[in-house]
Amino acid sequence: MTWVEDVPRPLVTVIGIVEILGAIGLILPVATGFYPWLTTVAAVVLGMLMFMAAQFHLRRREKEEAALSLVLLAFLIFVAYVRWPLLP
Repeated sequence: MTWVEDVPRPLVTVIGIVEILGAIGLILPVATGFYPWLTTVAAVVLGMLMFMAAQFHLRRREKEEAALSLVLLAFLIFVAYVRWPLLP
C-alpha cells in the first residue's frame, strides 16, 4: 500500500503488531474457552483502529482502502455485538 511510504516506520510496525494481536484476540479466546470476553475487547479495539484507518484513507482520497476499512469495521461491530457478554 502506498501509505506505508508516507508514515514513520515505527508507526507502521505498531499498527501491524496491534492487528496481529487483535486477530489472535478474535480467535483464541473463543476457541479455547479461556476468557472469551477478550474476543469482544479485541473486536472493539480493532474496530477503533479500522475507524481511524478509514478516516486516514479518506483524507488521502484513497476510496478503495477506506471502503475496505469500513467493511472490516462493520464485521467487527457484528462480532462485538454477538460476543457481548451481557447479552442473554
